[in-house]
Amino acid sequence: MPADTEDVVRALELAQDRGLPWLVIGLGSNMLVKDGGFPGVVIRMGKGLDRFEMKGATAIVGAGMPTPILARRTAEAGFAGVERFLGVPGSVGGGIYMNAGCHGAEFAEVVTESHGDGPARKVKQLSRKQISFKYRSSNLEGIVLEAKLVLAKNPPRS
Repeated sequence: MPADTEDVVRALELAQDRGLPWLVIGLGSNMLVKDGGFPGVVIRMGKGLDRFEMKGATAIVGAGMPTPILARRTAEAGFAGVERFLGVPGSVGGGIYMNAGCHGAEFAEVVTESHGDGPARKVKQLSRKQISFKYRSSNLEGIVLEAKLVLAKNPPRS
């Protein structure tokens, strides 16, 4: 359970140095693990990577933020765009990576930027134009660490 992005990088370096496979999980929703477990490094995103900050209509969100909490916090702040994600299980990082959504909305509609650790172990920033989202998938490689989401100023309707 990394406390910050540097811990994520260290865990990936440890896995690479020891030749171990690695797996990133958020809240563990919709996941099955065989009885024998996973023979490598499991990085569980959560506290420490659950940043939430509003800068105008832009939400800066850490990958460990639970998606339902993101939906509530943005609605409470008077912004629309992710309120329909209230029922989406899991965390923001996984939601962005797999373009999660429900009720006709998906992360592809609100993501403007993603920061992540890529296959070459380099933290990189991608703009929305560099990310190809499809139904429940994206071209993102590596790990989503943080993202910027653009929201509408109008509060969501009840």
